[in-house]
Amino acid sequence: RLAELSATRPDVGILSPVHLDGTGKHLDVGFARHADWIQLSDGRVLPPLVEVAYVNAACWFVPRRTLLTVGEFSPLFAHYGEDTDYLNRLHYHRLSLFVASETTVCHDRAYRVADRRKRLHLDYVYYLSLLTNLHLTPAKAFLQAVGGAAKRAFFTLQKGKFSDAGAYMRMACRLTVDCFRAIPYRRLYVKPYHPEL
Repeated sequence: RLAELSATRPDVGILSPVHLDGTGKHLDVGFARHADWIQLSDGRVLPPLVEVAYVNAACWFVPRRTLLTVGEFSPLFAHYGEDTDYLNRLHYHRLSLFVASETTVCHDRAYRVADRRKRLHLDYVYYLSLLTNLHLTPAKAFLQAVGGAAKRAFFTLQKGKFSDAGAYMRMACRLTVDCFRAIPYRRLYVKPYHPEL
């Protein structure tokens, strides 16, 4: 069904079903965080395709034309952040993300509160996705990523959270090194079509 729907609109870059939890009765927590358009429907019938800004990559239909334009997932992102990076590139190439409102998938995962280590990793991935964001100049991406981590270190230091401040300063240093890893990928993904596909 997703392939059929994708063929109806040339601007479909990615198509996702509605993500339900493992029970199939409720929206997946990660999906619901970005699905305010469902609550806004107030019982009205939604169109078959709803354009949205973000859906996690748990179940995407990616047409071949998108792969040829946007490329594959970046190897800079092992787990978490790969969807944000890909969607930044998708929008950079003027393609859109849609949810097929009449189709569903069960994303059977446990919801856990992030501990300190995971929270720091998620923050690192967020800053890394800024480094690779093609909507930002390389200089602005560097300032937002490295500067953001350094600023976070400063604020946590002010609150007396010395361990977190140290972690964010190490993160800023790591992101400075990552800048050199990100540059080739920025150059690669700014152009459509990747011959290695």
